[in-house]
Amino acid sequence: MGVTIKQIAEMANVHRSTVDKVLHKRPGVSDEVRAKVQKIIDDVGYEVNPLGKALNAQKRKRIISVILLVVDALSDIHEGIERACQEIESLNIEVRFNVLKYLDVCGQVNALEDCITDQVDGIVITPLNHPDVWKAADRAIAAGIPVVTVNTDIVRENRLCHIGQDATKAGRTAARMMSLLMAHRGHIGIVVGSARNLLAVDMREKGFRQYLEENEPEMTIVKRIITHEQPKLAYEKTKELLTQYKDINGLFVTCGNVEDICQAKDDVSCHHIPVVCYERYPKIIKLLKDGAVSCTISSDLINQGYQAIMVLRDYYMYGRKPEEYQYMDIDILLKENI
Repeated sequence: MGVTIKQIAEMANVHRSTVDKVLHKRPGVSDEVRAKVQKIIDDVGYEVNPLGKALNAQKRKRIISVILLVVDALSDIHEGIERACQEIESLNIEVRFNVLKYLDVCGQVNALEDCITDQVDGIVITPLNHPDVWKAADRAIAAGIPVVTVNTDIVRENRLCHIGQDATKAGRTAARMMSLLMAHRGHIGIVVGSARNLLAVDMREKGFRQYLEENEPEMTIVKRIITHEQPKLAYEKTKELLTQYKDINGLFVTCGNVEDICQAKDDVSCHHIPVVCYERYPKIIKLLKDGAVSCTISSDLINQGYQAIMVLRDYYMYGRKPEEYQYMDIDILLKENI
């Protein structure tokens, strides 16, 4: 049988109500007494009854602000969040969505500032990797709002956690697959959505380049093009790339608009060039079945969205602090295994 609050009070020579205040971080206890009681709590490994804590937490309405970007990943992340919302609908938690245009730094900063003003209880964000967003996130964290980054990250010391893929490993995995598809030699074009605006996309490219440098001396990256996640631009830039560099025999795509990239490849009669990309959207699965994409690497976007809400639920209801990084599996999908 575990130690009781009464026994902790006796060990500390204080009233039971004092122990209760320390356990629930309420005022009315001196720093000296709080430290003494907390040490005893830690030493004996006492935990508040999770069911009782959850029931108390339900009495207060919680508001989670979800800040997402208009990119190909949006629909899957949103679906995962909606699934979680269905499960927590009885827990007095309200989820508010704010969907912003890609690269809208001011929009993200304003959304984070609104969260502080509105005193929301939690933030789930697909953050842009920009100093202004970093600072706004820091202000939200300093205001006591737990911040969960999903799909891509900004490395801030006190954010609650990041949920996504280990992007560096995912990039190395893509390079390994590309080396097999290209028989360990040849020239590669890299297609990215933006220049250093999404940390996860940057880390994919970093991992890809690292692997080639370490393991594939006969594989060369010829050029890197930026699409800004715009379908028309992705098509035109890819077409220009393959027309200008006729010796390219592999395309590594770190971003969205894969359908447009493959269309450009076909329109310049480069059907044979293998494409390695990410995620398992219906369009990408079709491209995989048709042979336009050789390999795609899934990061389980739906589960990312789902887990982001569930992490905050557990944090509110049971006081469970998650691990800083919660990585999804790196799933390699080929035509033969979908």
